[in-house]
Amino acid sequence: GRWRWGGVREVAVGRLRAGHAQQSVAEVDDSFFEFTAADMGLVEQAKKARQQEPAFKTKMMRQREKEAKLAKFKHVPVRVTFPDQTWIQARFGVGGGLRRG
Repeated sequence: GRWRWGGVREVAVGRLRAGHAQQSVAEVDDSFFEFTAADMGLVEQAKKARQQEPAFKTKMMRQREKEAKLAKFKHVPVRVTFPDQTWIQARFGVGGGLRRG
């Protein structure tokens, strides 16, 4: 059967040009990888937040968490690049879903 995705916003097709890099790599100083006191503070905050969460959650609590996560993102871009450097990209709404049709 054929599948359809609900909520498609935009579809684009293109081809990468020869000699153009898709992404450049940035140089990173070694100090970037050092664990600092500020990093330790963030780890401790995350640990305390996890300890304050209830061990067991009701169905309603799980549903609210799921809705809060989905509310952060409105669209999800998906891009597929083929071996000949042709690509196709679509933006999907996070509330859409697959359906047979």
